[in-house]
Amino acid sequence: MKIIQHALFSLFVVGACYAQQLPLATKDPLIYKGCVDSACALEISFASIGSGIDGTCYVKIEHYLQKKQLKYTAKSIGREGETRLCILQMPQSKKHKHQIIKDLRKILSQGQWVSMNVP
Repeated sequence: MKIIQHALFSLFVVGACYAQQLPLATKDPLIYKGCVDSACALEISFASIGSGIDGTCYVKIEHYLQKKQLKYTAKSIGREGETRLCILQMPQSKKHKHQIIKDLRKILSQGQWVSMNVP
């Protein structure tokens, strides 16, 4: 009986570890591989180090997403305005996807404490 309990506990722990994998760093300091929310086609995270998020960059990103008519959700993830934008669907064309990522990266490079998670 104890062997079965230990085996089940081990499976639970291993399963929990795989479920909680965080995005991995890439060569580009603004881009991470893997989304926190599996429903997102792309995520943009706004962090804070004590003075709130970069509001100017946030507004620019929102305007860009609205201009491109990309559906997204915003989720508050902290006390100082930290937010994660989840782009729900990207264009089917690889060319358009790459252009959107390139455009967003350009906007993010002007901000502070912002990053993008790509699947």
